[in-house]
Amino acid sequence: MDWKSRKILVTGGAIRVGAEIVRYFYNLGAEIFVHCNSSVDSAKNLQAELPKIKYIQVDLNKIAEVRKVAELIRSENIDTLINNASIYEHYKLQENSKEAVQKHLQINAYSPKILMEAIIDNAQKKVGNYDIINILDQVILHKELPQGAYFGSKKMLGDFTLDFAEEYGKFNCKVNSIAPGPMLAPEVIGNNRMEKTIPSLPLLRKVEIIDLCRTIEFLIENSSITGAVIPLDCGQHLRYK
Repeated sequence: MDWKSRKILVTGGAIRVGAEIVRYFYNLGAEIFVHCNSSVDSAKNLQAELPKIKYIQVDLNKIAEVRKVAELIRSENIDTLINNASIYEHYKLQENSKEAVQKHLQINAYSPKILMEAIIDNAQKKVGNYDIINILDQVILHKELPQGAYFGSKKMLGDFTLDFAEEYGKFNCKVNSIAPGPMLAPEVIGNNRMEKTIPSLPLLRKVEIIDLCRTIEFLIENSSITGAVIPLDCGQHLRYK
């Protein structure tokens, strides 16, 4: 694949896992666009490290701002979207307020869908190869999904993956998702909980970020896969049989 011809947008690409995804595909030669919100200083530092990247600061919880990212996708003819940005705010079931539910659904599902629609617009207007990769969570593979705003929003994004893959493959747009297991614990939880999970995994180890990057690369390079949900979780989903 000629990665130099690829234009990739990574949401939540300034920090943590997103920044590693950015570095990986930048080093392959792709043109990279980074979305950030509160991590604009990190975006600037990343741009100093990787001078050719471009970043846009947008709050995915605000529709008007999300539409700015969608317009960037259209104006720059971006062909690859990696929906990595998400929030995880830990609530007990009785603490899931209307505001908390709306915030999770907006950032983790509705805003990614708006950006997916912009990629589809590009695919309909210009012949080429288009890819959407949604980063989910292995918990959505559970037959009985845990209750809570976060889990519901990730399940919804997974459903969007399947719907878009079926509907828009005719425009040569592949839509896939990856459901990672323990890799980098949310800051609100910390590493202790994740470390306690690892001994229960069939592979007895955490997921490496490099494996996530390689899986994204594989899905983009493979011309025959769409509508897939890849469990990148060291076997954690097997516990849900």
